[in-house]
Amino acid sequence: MEFIEKINNDMIINESDILKFEKLIGRDVPDVLRDFYRSYNGASIKLCIFGIDGYYFEVFEILPLVHGKCCVEKIYEDDRGDGYIRESLIPLANNSGGDYYYWDKNDEKIYLIYCDDIENEILIADSVEEFFDIMNKNNCG
Repeated sequence: MEFIEKINNDMIINESDILKFEKLIGRDVPDVLRDFYRSYNGASIKLCIFGIDGYYFEVFEILPLVHGKCCVEKIYEDDRGDGYIRESLIPLANNSGGDYYYWDKNDEKIYLIYCDDIENEILIADSVEEFFDIMNKNNCG
């Protein structure tokens, strides 16, 4: 992954962490995301700015699956408790403004949801793989 800047060895996870999360969400994690978590969970990424249809978006961080208060597992559970985010959306990344990118566990599409406009999901990519490809192709960093 060209957008990885630094691996944080304190946040490496194992297959049991992924299996536990899959049980929580009720489905398998997409293969490309499973590989990412196994290799880079919690890694620092290069700031990524890319354009889609004349609009610009930023990715500041790919969220770690587990470990810490801002991990996928914690945000997913908080979202379910709040009830504002669709049940099928799984946190993936964020921008520097605290807005989240989610992957939909039904069709794997990637959406950006601004925290001050949660009713309007913005389609970013048709899959996690396409999302990562966008980041790699835009020389993020």
